[in-house]
Amino acid sequence: MEPFAGDHLHENTNPVGRLFYAASTFICTPNSLSQEVGLGLGAQAGEGRLRSVFKEAGFSRFRRAAETPFNLILEARVSKGGAEGLIRCVRGLSQKLRWPAVNG
Repeated sequence: MEPFAGDHLHENTNPVGRLFYAASTFICTPNSLSQEVGLGLGAQAGEGRLRSVFKEAGFSRFRRAAETPFNLILEARVSKGGAEGLIRCVRGLSQKLRWPAVNG
């Protein structure tokens, strides 16, 4: 579930979009920039940008499952052959974040 955002600035210049931009500027963007990847996606990442991030992470199927005026419900799935790569990715990330339960 993500805040409903368009891929372009003009799609987000409505009252809800303005509120989301304000909140993400002070909460989401600093958090995203503090992470190793540093994408800074907090400032209203639209569905297109999120799709590319999921694809890069190894997910082969991505779709909008549902929406409300405030949220997008997105579904991402790994293809049968891609599960091993995703598992390696999660294990590598868990080692960096020191999640012992995932490393086992």
